[in-house]
Amino acid sequence: MGTHFMIASDQVDSQDLRERDPVVKKFFKTSIAITSMALHPDNPQQFLVGQETGSILRYDVRNPMKVMGRIWGAHGNRPVTDLRWKTSSEGGWLASAGADRAVHVSLDIIDDQD
Repeated sequence: MGTHFMIASDQVDSQDLRERDPVVKKFFKTSIAITSMALHPDNPQQFLVGQETGSILRYDVRNPMKVMGRIWGAHGNRPVTDLRWKTSSEGGWLASAGADRAVHVSLDIIDDQD
């Protein structure tokens, strides 16, 4: 069972649900709307956000101001509408769907950076 609740709009906020009165922690703020989000399947410290501009960014909550990975314009300049992240011992992949009606599979952003 997860212990954190995350919500995204033009920033990503997190709450630790183990706390009696959870404090909201803001990880980053951007002028570009976040249209999708995916948590790392094995590492709860990392997550991806898809943006209205079609870009996908990877973050680590331990270093919230640093982008750990990026795919510019994955869906041209159209919003990223869904993200799926899979890891395995043979490697991993990221699948993204966009308002451009395309699904892209990428290996570029998957390398673990612990």
